[in-house]
Amino acid sequence: MKVVMLGNSGVGKTTYMASLYGIMQQKIDGFSLKANDTADGNRLLELANQISSGRYPDATSNRNEYDFYLHYQDKEIFPFSWSDYRGSAIRSMSDDKQSEILVDELKKADGIMMFCDCDALMAKNKLKAMNEIRRMTYLVTEAVKNIERPISLAIVLTKIDKLVEFQQDIFNPFQGLISVINASQWISASFIPVACSHQFINVPLPLLFALRSSVIYQAMLAEHLLKYHYDRYEEFKKKNEGVSGGIKWLVDSWNGNTTDDKNAEAELAKAVEIYQVFEHIKEPVIALAKYLENLPMIEEKLTLKDYASVCENTKIKYHLPNFIGQNQQRQETFNWF
Repeated sequence: MKVVMLGNSGVGKTTYMASLYGIMQQKIDGFSLKANDTADGNRLLELANQISSGRYPDATSNRNEYDFYLHYQDKEIFPFSWSDYRGSAIRSMSDDKQSEILVDELKKADGIMMFCDCDALMAKNKLKAMNEIRRMTYLVTEAVKNIERPISLAIVLTKIDKLVEFQQDIFNPFQGLISVINASQWISASFIPVACSHQFINVPLPLLFALRSSVIYQAMLAEHLLKYHYDRYEEFKKKNEGVSGGIKWLVDSWNGNTTDDKNAEAELAKAVEIYQVFEHIKEPVIALAKYLENLPMIEEKLTLKDYASVCENTKIKYHLPNFIGQNQQRQETFNWF
């Protein structure tokens, strides 16, 4: 699975990633997060420690990619990569090569997190922030407007602790993107307000939502393939029965063809393998859906005023645990379809 994060420098993405990683060293409804690379994990934990002390990481303009495992009840469940795009790739004009690369990466993503600075949007001189958001919404729209597979889009509204209240004006730059989302049967999208300062508000929600569509799709695909291969097993098993089955077995054996009993064994082996994967992910898929079930979604019936209201009332507080390091011990790993 692939998650792409984009937003201009200073919007709070590095602070978010480090805060999230620190918070998810403890279980959040059974879920936790581990970096595949020990150095990446340690760096994020160090940044999380600094954030908890009121020191925030400097903004950078480079692209970074990290590999993580989402754990559930201390077991590795879903591997995913997390790419961070910022700076020149977002600011470039639409015909720029960097923009083409970014749109292509967004098209490949299973989940997108688009970071927007609420504080800047409510400032008196907010034109620059609005133009930056319109530029990002253009890139995301280009990537998802013709998509024909499930994808999650988290529109992450950062620095909400600096707002007195949510106002409708914050959502004006998103109107075109909202129309694209409402016209698609494949895009699941939500406005998710977050804070990562003296208060940590809604921090796990954007990432877990970004993974949501792909995670549910994996479970549905596993269920479909399980039924397919088991039905094929039953089909070959039935062909092998009785006198006609015995004659067909002899003919296939003489001609060097794979016999129906061998085909049945192969299909059953595939069904058993998929069943093991399905059993491994079934409980965390249900838990993830339950954890996110009350998250307000972008829907055709809602107005910009409605989004302001639901964001004002979506505030779950978290805290950074007292951690020393991270456990990099690997669990059993499954192959994905």
